[in-house]
Amino acid sequence: ISLSGMICALVLITWDTMMNERNGEHHPIITILGLATYLCFFSFGLGPLGWVLPPEIFSTSIRSKAISISTLLNRVTGTFVVSSMITLADYLTWPGYFAMLAVVNVFILLFFYLYLPETKGRSLEEMMDYFERITTTRR
Repeated sequence: ISLSGMICALVLITWDTMMNERNGEHHPIITILGLATYLCFFSFGLGPLGWVLPPEIFSTSIRSKAISISTLLNRVTGTFVVSSMITLADYLTWPGYFAMLAVVNVFILLFFYLYLPETKGRSLEEMMDYFERITTTRR
């Protein structure tokens, strides 16, 4: 639900910025609504996922190191996204930038659907067995 709402919000922002570039029709309320919608859906779904998911999928023997690495990657990725935003927006235009973000979110949604299991009601041992099965069959 979170990613679907984020994708819809990004499509709305893409449409509004495209209309602004094509014929000068800019509706600030649509941009604000799109950004607010994006932030709301991000906040109740994908935002906390980076903090909630790692403790559920790593065994207790490596959990602290794995969470440290996942936090580092979270911060590095965030820094990369923020520092490259203006350059990408200049290169792709603002509608192109927001469309690219929507496409990235579609790929994330597909990845989660295909590879991220439901952890509710499963023990840590069941999760370890699941991840062992999917990693050994891909070698």
